[in-house]
Amino acid sequence: MMRWEGKIHFRKGPYEWIGFNRLFNDSVFWIRLLDNAVLSYAEKHSLTVQQSQSEIARALADSGITASNIEYIARWWSYYEEVTLDSGTYRLYRIERPKSLTDMQTIFKELQKLCPELVPDIQIADRTYAAAVAIQNFRRKSLKRSREDKEFKYYAIYSQLEKEIKQIIQNADIFKVVSVHNVKVVHEVEPLKIFENYQSFI
Repeated sequence: MMRWEGKIHFRKGPYEWIGFNRLFNDSVFWIRLLDNAVLSYAEKHSLTVQQSQSEIARALADSGITASNIEYIARWWSYYEEVTLDSGTYRLYRIERPKSLTDMQTIFKELQKLCPELVPDIQIADRTYAAAVAIQNFRRKSLKRSREDKEFKYYAIYSQLEKEIKQIIQNADIFKVVSVHNVKVVHEVEPLKIFENYQSFI
């Protein structure tokens, strides 16, 4: 997606993104804002990062949003995986969005009280929520749909992936299939690689 990011347009409600990178950045903007707020609040009030994190999580839990567990809220910005590509390193957060748009708006309002310098305009809450929902919908639905569906607006992505896989197969060693077995792989294996002794992985 990052490789072809400039060639794909996304739309959700009144918002549009030209390129996946812009959509991704908007979708995680709210989490990055929370992360920055923890550091800013800690510096402003001479707290440790851990203390600041607890106070902000508690303030959000008391703000009326759906989530009320302080430990769970703190995971919003602290639970992630880093993925490094040619274009840079990206954080993939475990939590994609709060429960509702109202929750997102409340989060921005609360952060505006705690760190007004970070949230000059709460209108961005609507855009970041829309971006998060767009990516969530893409992950949940689009990749499961059949490529035979002519209405599928992400069909171009499948076409590009198909070209990549064909290229890998064309560059692979020539082999002849003599038999096929249905096996359950229980060990991690390298994808798209030929193994002479497949029994060692089952």
